[in-house]
Amino acid sequence: DDAEEIIANADAYTEESYAAFKAVYDAAVVVADNEEATQAEVDAAVEALVAAVAALEEKPVEVLENLALNKTGLIAKYKDGTDAEVNPDRPLSHAVDGNKSNCDANHAGIGKDNDQAGTTSVYFQVDLEDVYELSSINLYRYWKDGRSYTNSVVVVSETEDFANATVIYNSDVNNIHGFGAGTDASYVETSEGKTFNFD
Repeated sequence: DDAEEIIANADAYTEESYAAFKAVYDAAVVVADNEEATQAEVDAAVEALVAAVAALEEKPVEVLENLALNKTGLIAKYKDGTDAEVNPDRPLSHAVDGNKSNCDANHAGIGKDNDQAGTTSVYFQVDLEDVYELSSINLYRYWKDGRSYTNSVVVVSETEDFANATVIYNSDVNNIHGFGAGTDASYVETSEGKTFNFD
């Protein structure tokens, strides 16, 4: 059972150690299926398999860093460049403070409350202050009522003018934001947020 569990979770181990284990496992299966195998051969196969299991090396756990945490270069604007309304009780800093537990009191209030349908282009920008290789983006928005935000776009760029923008997610079917008509489906907001993984 342990061997089958290891095989089912092969991605958890380094390629080299798993390949060595699998070779020993396959040889042990041949011995087990051989009705004429001697007790010495069975004992040797079991001993080799136990050693191969002990020699397995797990891949190091990737520790993700919140690169946006407490950044101060925050911008909220309309598409025409004018500043967007920001609720003084829900400042932009709430979007990057790492607090994901209190949805009611801790979210950034940007734009007009009566535009939940997303017919006006307003954007929130975080300057990470350097160029990074990103593995994922985790986006938390107001989720308490299970709402979905339409016409959303998530974009990254190495320059603040977004001249070399890379679109990560685009549900903006009407191209309100100018990044092309989106084909990604909208989703229901939850307390887990939404993770966008990069290939």
